Amino acid sequence: MELKWLEDFVAIVHTRNFSRAAQMRHVTQPGLSRRLKSLEIWFGVPLIDRSTYPVTLTPAGEQFYELANKTVADINLAKSQIKAPQTELIDTIQFAMPHSLAMGFFPKWWQQRSPPSGLTTKVVTDSFTACVEMLSNRTCQFLICYLHPESRNKLNENSFEGMKIGDDVFIPVSAPSHSGKARYNLLTQTDDLLHAVDQQTPPIPLLTYAPDSFLGKVLAGIVRQPDNRHVQTVLRYESTLAEAIKAEVLIGEGLAWLPKKMVDKELNNGELIIAGDQAWHAPLEIWLYRQAQDRQKRVTSVWHSAHTKTE
Repeated sequence: MELKWLEDFVAIVHTRNFSRAAQMRHVTQPGLSRRLKSLEIWFGVPLIDRSTYPVTLTPAGEQFYELANKTVADINLAKSQIKAPQTELIDTIQFAMPHSLAMGFFPKWWQQRSPPSGLTTKVVTDSFTACVEMLSNRTCQFLICYLHPESRNKLNENSFEGMKIGDDVFIPVSAPSHSGKARYNLLTQTDDLLHAVDQQTPPIPLLTYAPDSFLGKVLAGIVRQPDNRHVQTVLRYESTLAEAIKAEVLIGEGLAWLPKKMVDKELNNGELIIAGDQAWHAPLEIWLYRQAQDRQKRVTSVWHSAHTKTE
């Protein structure tokens, strides 16, 4: 049995998709499939149910995942601790987070933490799934991510330790029209809406997220609300990156939901307009995570600073 087989298995569990797991592991999809098969032959039973989409764990896979994830994390931690124990305090501290948080939240938050002197800070931006993978494999020391208050927090079930460090709001925005109002606007259940429906108002072009992404799932929850089912939309653009969607909405290509902290500047200078009332908003929480067993001095120092100065 090889360590890379376990790393492949953990990547597949995190992504629930062979193609994305292969990209994350820098291997071809057939190569990843062969290595998973080798692990299953060694283990004696199937671990992944390939008949479902997204793929799911078999009962044996469910039992084995916790051990596999912990084994990979422990080996990577031991490697990092042995590699440079004498330079720990002047080493790099690495954060993984979505690009939207790196731009709209992290700089001010990190400045307020008063980071230890001699510490080099590195920020890596990627998808939520990839960021979780980096934290699992000890590639980074911290993960910062959005969570929805009503969503199940699976990170706390995977040997991670987390704390809430901020709040945001997921809001619909549009570029302004010539009159200064939102070019595309969501209507609530009012007489105006009934009139608009009677007049067969054209559907609103929607700039949105991949359905299996975190923000895509939050958005799906918003539009499923009973009061929010009367506006017709047509998909204009889809991306996993909030920054890409922001660029499209700024040039007037449609309406999009974005985290408010990410667009505060554009809202203040009039480049964007909030395009819906509170019924169309969703709260977001910002969380900081680390490996629960990571007790390196630089990691503990940052963690305590975040805990005592949480917004």
